Amino acid sequence: MKTASYTHKGIEKMAEGKPYAEGLTLAEHVCGLCAFAHSTAFCQTMEALLGIELPNTVLTIRAILLEMERLASHLADLTAICSSGGFGFASVRAAYFRELILQMNQQLVGHRFLRGFNQVGGVQKAIRPLA
Repeated sequence: MKTASYTHKGIEKMAEGKPYAEGLTLAEHVCGLCAFAHSTAFCQTMEALLGIELPNTVLTIRAILLEMERLASHLADLTAICSSGGFGFASVRAAYFRELILQMNQQLVGHRFLRGFNQVGGVQKAIRPLA
């Protein structure tokens, strides 16, 4: 019987003994498409361990940015699916909408992939209004 397998990257070992700020940076770089989700999971873990309760404003900002990242990820998948299926026009349109999301991310927090925004105990700053 074949069991499921995965690629072991040794991320946990790399994080051992590091200050939490370096652990956060490492979490953001595990995957390019889900940097904010990984940094949020890291922050939530640290916050739970330290007994930090966040204000609703921070929870709302994180929820919005997680959804922005999810939309960009789904649009990247849709781009690839359409492209591999020979649907060039649909692929280009999905890529176009993903690019719009990434540009909004840049305007909101200053990074297309939402890196460097999360921190243990909250977020770096308020999100910027969209122009």
